Amino acid sequence: LQTRVALMFPESTQVRSEGELDEVVASGCAAQASLLAQSAEPAQAAVSAQVLNAPVGLRVSSERMEPVLLKNTPLPAKRTVKVVLPAGETRAYIAVSEGESVPKAEVDEDEDEDEESADEDDEEPPRYRPSRLLAEMILELDEATDATRVEVSFFVGTDGKLTVTATEPVSGKTITAEIPASN
Repeated sequence: LQTRVALMFPESTQVRSEGELDEVVASGCAAQASLLAQSAEPAQAAVSAQVLNAPVGLRVSSERMEPVLLKNTPLPAKRTVKVVLPAGETRAYIAVSEGESVPKAEVDEDEDEDEESADEDDEEPPRYRPSRLLAEMILELDEATDATRVEVSFFVGTDGKLTVTATEPVSGKTITAEIPASN
């Protein structure tokens, strides 16, 4: 390894073998950071990455959305959720929406007074409501049993195009919606 590393540098560079590998890597990183900080040209403060502009998920009602991909998720991104269908259902309705977070004050107003006894240290995850309907799909199924699940996969590419695929794994029935990037 020492010979291979030595070949990467000019002959005047001395390659030593003392020290643990992780310490050598950390020392090299610190040296590089020091050089960048002292550079005459200012280094870029942040690396530019494409991210999701708004949360995307399943619309549960006109006032509630279950997020699947959150705002600022680095792209490309893929997530899959499983949805349980009630027994006897022959259709799975899937509504995909962009969402917005519900301010904590609005969430607190909606809560029942009886729930004040709940432990205040328990941090509830943020709640979301749909802001823009992106797609609606209906997956036709054989009659659902208690074990029927539909897997809904969300994929957003670096171009911002969203592809949502709903699949019932037992029957193999699938439906897909492609939503172009929004400007």
